[in-house]
Amino acid sequence: MATDDRQILVVGDGVAGLGVTAALRQAGYDPVVLADDGRTYPSRLAILHPVAQSVLDRLTPETTRAGGFRTVHFDRDTPATEASGEEKRGTVAVATDAVRSRLAATVPDDTIHEGGVQALERDGDAFRVRFESGVREWFDLVVAADGPESAVRTVRNTPLRTDPAVQVEGRLSPDTEAAPGTRERWIGGEFVQAVPHPHGGWHVRLTGPALGADDESPTERIRRAADALDRKESETAGEPGRFEQVDVRQTALVQCRPDGGQWADDGVAYCGGAALPQVPATGLGVTLALTDARALADELLAGPHAVTDALAAYGRRRRRYVDRLCDAAGSVPEEGSNGEPALASARCFRSANVGAGDLLADTGAL
Repeated sequence: MATDDRQILVVGDGVAGLGVTAALRQAGYDPVVLADDGRTYPSRLAILHPVAQSVLDRLTPETTRAGGFRTVHFDRDTPATEASGEEKRGTVAVATDAVRSRLAATVPDDTIHEGGVQALERDGDAFRVRFESGVREWFDLVVAADGPESAVRTVRNTPLRTDPAVQVEGRLSPDTEAAPGTRERWIGGEFVQAVPHPHGGWHVRLTGPALGADDESPTERIRRAADALDRKESETAGEPGRFEQVDVRQTALVQCRPDGGQWADDGVAYCGGAALPQVPATGLGVTLALTDARALADELLAGPHAVTDALAAYGRRRRRYVDRLCDAAGSVPEEGSNGEPALASARCFRSANVGAGDLLADTGAL
């Protein structure tokens, strides 16, 4: 357990914010959580690698693991059990709301407060935080876990270097038993994926460069993407395909480059999308958020050193981890990304997702 009484503010109550809050509470701290007003998820579907599942299990009690927390293997051909009958832990897809709900069950309601950060000033070894309500409080550590548009980054004027992208996602009708012919494909400079949905049907995502002047509707774009996955590369587009689209949503996103990202700055820690924004197409966003939470709590518990020393160690640790992920991607060709920086970076991280092995399977690699 923690041996000091550090006062900690966590900004953001999404998956990253609740994940780091759960990790800090397990470490013996009692952080204050600031709700992320108007929070939206980059995608309705989260991908959890084995390492993320292990961290999530460690952070949440067994009583929160049933009910609405339904998962499906990312690759539906992966068997659910080994020959011995023991569960085989592979990469799974789960509703993002279900991940957040499971983490929220570990955080008392009176821990979460409404209101934004208006100013953040260094005051000796602590921070003086002024909230939008005008109230001022002192904290030894501030954790920004409120995504790429982080309010903490805004008030500290420490933006990340990111590139814009756009995502259209929709669910193929749950009544559709047939799977798309192809699971992933680059089509005209856009990346298209089909992911099995834990409640049936398929979740289709199209990731492309920032929106241009075309007037194609999101529904038309996602229908075109699903039809493209359903035909061979040698075939040309024809009439609308067999898949009915539901719950279509278009979202503006940003992607951080492989050499970007920042996890610590003086007395501020960054987690999840506030540290290294990922478009959902990489499949790494939630896994990186949960492993950030684990690593930060580990470094704060490592010894009675100053907060700034603990955060420096946390930043180095996460930088090494991401560098190793990118090294696992090897040489990534530009083909398909049309020179768009966000798509080239997403392709690199997507390749890391496929080739990282134990980095995404074993908590010992963190």
